[in-house]
Amino acid sequence: MKQKNRSLTLSLTTPVTIFHIALLLLSGSSLVGCSSGDGVERHGFSGVVTVDGEPADRMIVQLTHQGPAVDDRDRYASSHSDANGEFVFGEFADGTPSRFPGVPAGEYAVTFSWLSSDELEAVDKLNGKFADSNTTQHRVTVPVDPSAAPLRFELITKR
Repeated sequence: MKQKNRSLTLSLTTPVTIFHIALLLLSGSSLVGCSSGDGVERHGFSGVVTVDGEPADRMIVQLTHQGPAVDDRDRYASSHSDANGEFVFGEFADGTPSRFPGVPAGEYAVTFSWLSSDELEAVDKLNGKFADSNTTQHRVTVPVDPSAAPLRFELITKR
């Protein structure tokens, strides 16, 4: 009996989406592995991201460490927002750990990709406009001052 050769072809329509999904999966798994027992102090924080004033669900929030003082495993970190536009690195306010570990101290460029769905075929609804860590105007210094107002990132697409 002859078996048919079956192959699975996945087609993502936006290269930025492939990069960000892969980076989200890789950075999340690598940070979880090195967050326990590697001696690096990590800091948690949370915030809200909106697009044109509305909360952004399924927004990938990507941090890129600016500077050489961090191990390559900690150069990138990702989280994603919920239906209220809220994202978390580290622990929630009640102390419950999130899926996204905290990050080492330092300056970070912050980029955003807004997934069109939870499906593998999802694309960046922002078309990469806020996805370049070399040109982003969004920055965060970690640790974030806990007495300061919550972080808010307001992305404007309409002018």
